[in-house]
Amino acid sequence: MVISTITNAFTQLQEIVAIVARYAVMENLYHQSGSALSLKSQYRSSLLYLCSTILEYFSVSLTLGRAIKDDDSTAKERQRLGDGCEQLILSIREKDQACQRFQVIVEAREEAKSESDTEIEDVSDDSWEEILAPSSEDGLIDLDAALI
Repeated sequence: MVISTITNAFTQLQEIVAIVARYAVMENLYHQSGSALSLKSQYRSSLLYLCSTILEYFSVSLTLGRAIKDDDSTAKERQRLGDGCEQLILSIREKDQACQRFQVIVEAREEAKSESDTEIEDVSDDSWEEILAPSSEDGLIDLDAALI
């Protein structure tokens, strides 16, 4: 019983870590985008519900861990807490799915050119053609022959 409870807890934690990592990447993109990304209020609410359920899961799983460690806890109490974690992980999955239904829309905004935005003038010339490749007499490959 205790071993299976601990195994389930680690499996659930791995799942939660993957979920949190995904949203950490999204948060990073959001902060880096400046004003190019915006969150709809429904998406923000869905994220808050997901995060609060994850925190609730951590609270119950911590209590479960203490109950497993504590010799005074009963098997019934450990079972109740394990069932609570199972219900919370199901809720986390549902809330994660709800968050994934939202689309990320990036708006491209054309900003007015400032004086510092100047066009780069083409200053190239034909001097690159003057560079000669070594001939086959030098013991190197003749590029003209190699290209044919």
